[in-house]
Amino acid sequence: MDAHVNQRLLLMSSRLACNAGGSEEFQQLLCSMTDWSGLLERASSEGLVGLFYEQVLQTGLEAKLPPSVSRSLRHTHLRNQIDYARKARAVEQMAEAFDQEGLRFLLLQGMAITERIYPSSGARPLSDIDLLIPRHHLPQAQRVLIRLGYLPLHRYPPTYAKRDICVDLHPELAYLSRVEPQARNPLRVDDTLLWQSAIPWRGNLPGAWIPSSVDQIILLCAHLQKHSFGRLIWFVDIGRLLQVHAQEDAPTFLRERAGQLNLEKPFHFVSSYLQNVIGQSWPFDAPPAAAPRLNCVEQRLLTLLTRNRRIDGMGDLLYLLAIEDPLVRLRFLAQLVWPQRSVMEEMVGSSSPWNLGIGYLSRVGRFSGQAFRLLGRLPFR
Repeated sequence: MDAHVNQRLLLMSSRLACNAGGSEEFQQLLCSMTDWSGLLERASSEGLVGLFYEQVLQTGLEAKLPPSVSRSLRHTHLRNQIDYARKARAVEQMAEAFDQEGLRFLLLQGMAITERIYPSSGARPLSDIDLLIPRHHLPQAQRVLIRLGYLPLHRYPPTYAKRDICVDLHPELAYLSRVEPQARNPLRVDDTLLWQSAIPWRGNLPGAWIPSSVDQIILLCAHLQKHSFGRLIWFVDIGRLLQVHAQEDAPTFLRERAGQLNLEKPFHFVSSYLQNVIGQSWPFDAPPAAAPRLNCVEQRLLTLLTRNRRIDGMGDLLYLLAIEDPLVRLRFLAQLVWPQRSVMEEMVGSSSPWNLGIGYLSRVGRFSGQAFRLLGRLPFR
């Protein structure tokens, strides 16, 4: 019962953040809360701790929280702010260094949107800094990072770290889970389309750009699907971006743009969740007739999602189903379950045959378990 209440409270928090209502229910649930440790754990896994704390302050209900819970929320909110300030400074340094070399990058995910959609950087946690780099500029970009003191961690995607700041260089966007890019990969995004509509991250930094609001919404939908719709904060990101997009009075052909980027199905899944679970109104060119055609398994996965049943492995299965060519689909499945040796060496951090063998067996077991869990929960009626 407590877990159900925790989930409802965090859904109300998400609805508030997306201006989808729920203020009264949020306050009622908060006042009746007893399982505070369970709530903090669930809020952390959903990425909502900082945002939840801001909403508690806005509703004037901080006094209803146990002192230890209030301290924990406040500490996480402050940590998010400090982390963002450090990473924003790192992006500024990279932008200046890239610009000096005649290079530029497209900033993706959390770093690209936090300043635009949240009143405080404490509302949202961050992980890596993701940069999209034109493939022919990748060697120069890697040299710039090394000159700035970043050390290489992984070969694919090229990943660099400086103390606890990690930078992922993406020479392309394909939204596959650690699978080497293939020439016939149908899930690759044409980054020339993204650059054509890109806008500056900050006006005084010519080296740093971000996708337009429309493109960010669609790319974040794909990112959510890649990670099996794992965290509520990622849905909130999109909901708040929709509000920014509406205020810009820009063209609202989101579904058409999703088709141009070959991401129409991820867009459809996420928009369905926002409408059916979060309760966000959706005035942007999305009549039922415009929805993409789904096969029977995709339809059942969508039913699961709109019941707020987000299961690990859903994203990989959806991308597998999106590949129409049987040979390409088989290759993707083989690389997903049994990746190339160089990729597995990075995953296990070792080239020892013993460790690699354990890594492969573990990966096969993991994906087999995911497949059984998914099949067991698909609504076949």
